[in-house]
Order: sequence, then C-alpha cells, then structure tokens
Amino acid sequence: MFARELLLQPDESLTFARDAHGDEAYVRLDLESLLESVIDGENDVVGGSVEFHGPVRLIVEAQTVVLRRALTNLVQNAVQYGGRARVAMSQEGDEVAVRIEDQGPGIAPEDRVRVLKPYVRLEGSRSRDTGGTGLGLAIASNVIRRLEGSIAFGGGAGQFAVVVRLPAVRSGRTER
Repeated sequence: MFARELLLQPDESLTFARDAHGDEAYVRLDLESLLESVIDGENDVVGGSVEFHGPVRLIVEAQTVVLRRALTNLVQNAVQYGGRARVAMSQEGDEVAVRIEDQGPGIAPEDRVRVLKPYVRLEGSRSRDTGGTGLGLAIASNVIRRLEGSIAFGGGAGQFAVVVRLPAVRSGRTER
C-alpha cells in the first residue's frame, strides 16, 4: 500500500519525505507575521473565510518554509471541513499557542492519534475532491514535533480545534 501511494501522489510524498528530514536553517521569526501571511493566502483563495486574533510579535525559532507548510495544511483543513476558520495566537508561559477552530465534523477521539500517520484519511471516498492524500496532518505533526512543539485536538463536531504549541524564544536563548 505505501509504495502504491508513493506512485499515486508523488508531489505530496516527496514533500512528506523532504519535511521529515529537512535541512532548512532555523531562524527567529515573528509567528504573527507568518500566520497573517498564511491566512491572507488562504483568504485570497476562499474569499475571506479565515479570521485571525492574537498579539503582535511572538517570536519562535523555526524553519520558516516547513512551519508555513504545516500551518497552511491546518488552516486549509479547517476551511475545507468547517467552511470557515478562526485562528488565535497567545503566549502561555514558555510556549506560543496557535489555536485553529472550525465548525466542521471534527475528528473522533479514537482517530486522533491515527490521523497523524501518513496516508490516513478519515473521509471514506478515494476522491481527491472530497479529501486529500492523507499527508497534511502527518506533515504538520512531523514539522511541529521537530520544532520541539506539540499538536493536539479538542472539541468535537461543530466546535473543533487544533492547538499547536511551540517554544517561545526567550531573551538570551541561543541559536541552533
């Protein structure tokens, strides 16, 4: 099955493999600016269905391209399955939390670990029109874990949330 999926979805499979072993440099970046860019891009495509709330200038140390890809995957999922999305960012102790909420069907508690594995699709058809390749959440999870963060799901149908936590950069923290 894995080899078949690699042949059927070469672009997504290559992205997954590249992100799993990325060598992009770590930089300090303003997460608010990155999120605004992701949201603006999605709103250009879907017509303003994503809103953002959060403070200005929360700094994280990350690989910009792969973190953008992970956050884009999560925002796109929220819009695809929930119609609209609300993204909120906050500082919680030594972490920055990004909460992406939608009003879609959510992910059942028993599927929340499994859905982070490659090629797992909860949507039953094999159509790309109704679901993706099953790599978006796996890519996001791998990237976030590599950045020493975490991803968790909350809520349920009609009020679903994905929460990403990343270490906040403290003054005096050394570069990688």
